Amino acid sequence: MARVRVLGFSPHSVDRREQDISAVTVGELLADLGRRYPALRPVLEHQREDGRPYIKVMVNGRLAEQLQGWDTPLGPDDTVGVFPPVAGG
Repeated sequence: MARVRVLGFSPHSVDRREQDISAVTVGELLADLGRRYPALRPVLEHQREDGRPYIKVMVNGRLAEQLQGWDTPLGPDDTVGVFPPVAGG
């Protein structure tokens, strides 16, 4: 099981900021989060015009999109951070 930290989302959307989730890939982990927290599903599934996701996922401190994206494999000792889209200026 990977240790998952869901950060930056409303406390009304996620009841536990940190939890263990059994998933083989980042994509499976995100699908599981969407099932557990239906309010997150639109944010987790939303993509830009080029197909890239709006959310950021980090696996052991590295962006999943710089690894194998949603196909990045997960092991029992991995730590995954899931962050909402952020904009600023």
